[in-house]
Amino acid sequence: VSSLLSGYGKVNYSFDDKYLIETSLRLDGSSKFGPSQKFGLFPSVAVGWNLHNENFLKNSQIFNSFKIRASYGQLGNESIGLYQYQNLISATNGLETSWGNSNITWETVNMFDVGADISFSKASRFSLTFDYYNKITNDIILKPAVSLVGGIGQAPLNAGSVKNEGLEFTLNYSPKVGKNWNMSIKPGITYNKNTLV
Repeated sequence: VSSLLSGYGKVNYSFDDKYLIETSLRLDGSSKFGPSQKFGLFPSVAVGWNLHNENFLKNSQIFNSFKIRASYGQLGNESIGLYQYQNLISATNGLETSWGNSNITWETVNMFDVGADISFSKASRFSLTFDYYNKITNDIILKPAVSLVGGIGQAPLNAGSVKNEGLEFTLNYSPKVGKNWNMSIKPGITYNKNTLV
């Protein structure tokens, strides 16, 4: 059995519906980690710019909306097995069967994204979304290989990092079909590169 305690705060600010900012702070605590490592603090910030509300685009005949955005944030992952911070003892013979590590802590996901959401004039019924993202997961919990001569399994460590970097592009076309029907055609392209850091 495990337990999770979380607290979350968020602040949004918009100036003239042109410049947008959102910040948040999340505090998570998990019983899966040792007494000194139970809690992790994870911040994030996102900004946006509604170009379509600027004077130079307000009366545009091409764009219905045009938003540029960027964000950076952290998330914690505690999806690990139970009792990995403790040494485990066999109920049969009283001998240790697995080493624990009281210093293991949250895996941290660092995510950066920049993109744009654009919809063209209502008559065209076209819109598109573009994103570039860079996601690095640090302190991944691994169990490095050790000699089994002593009969005791590996102790877990925060020892791994993985990077995912990619692009996503989606084009949407929403033609009107008759009086009461609409349809949406949404082709997309995704590219992702995964690297063991």
